[in-house]
Amino acid sequence: MSITADGGMSPPPNLPEDQWPAFDVSDYVCHAQYPVDQSLVDAYGIEQVDLLYGYYVEDLAQCLEERDHEVPDPPSLETFRASWKADGTGALHASETTWYPYLGVDAAGLSVDEWEQLNESCPQSPPRDVLYPSGR
Repeated sequence: MSITADGGMSPPPNLPEDQWPAFDVSDYVCHAQYPVDQSLVDAYGIEQVDLLYGYYVEDLAQCLEERDHEVPDPPSLETFRASWKADGTGALHASETTWYPYLGVDAAGLSVDEWEQLNESCPQSPPRDVLYPSGR
């Protein structure tokens, strides 16, 4: 596992197909042994979901398309909102059905450098001050 330039995690490059089950188990065990302190995870409310939608539709999709990546057609704002699920604290989290412009990007067909350049040119989320305009 390595940390990517955008702060995400990436499995080992060129992991053989027969090693994926072992990797998945070790990844699960690691996350279970070392959970992320939820106080450090940004909570999304409906305001952030709406801001994300606007960013995805108006900025991110256009940025990806300008770089010749296909972007799935966006749902309506109401459908996008409905794809987010509330947890026990009321914070909203994306579900497996949440629309996301990067779903059309063939990440496997990009080199690490190409992926990093794409993420730098087309950030996957808006700047923090846009997502939390009240300064949270």
